[in-house]
Amino acid sequence: MNKNKKVWLLILVGLLIVSLIFNYKFFKSHLEKNSHYSIYMQDFFYVIRDTISQLEVIIEGKNSSDLQREISTLTANMSQLDYMISRVPYYFDGMDGLPNYIGGAIIVINHGTHF
Repeated sequence: MNKNKKVWLLILVGLLIVSLIFNYKFFKSHLEKNSHYSIYMQDFFYVIRDTISQLEVIIEGKNSSDLQREISTLTANMSQLDYMISRVPYYFDGMDGLPNYIGGAIIVINHGTHF
């Protein structure tokens, strides 16, 4: 009976070690996925903040002599947002693309409604 307990104890210890290895690999892959998500979200919110700041500069009109440059910077920021939103399925597994109208807004800003 004593030898039988030792065998079961060795089997359980072996299963525990195997379980620890698999759990560590799962945890590591989970952390990696979360880091990709957080990096994407930081970049995305940085571009949104930049775009909002650019809109505020244009609305305030403090630098009206260089309005063309300000609008060009705004459309560049909006193009970056449009690209980031359209690429969501490539950044994250299981997420479909999001509908957005930023590309259409860029066209209207650059060319107006009649082009």
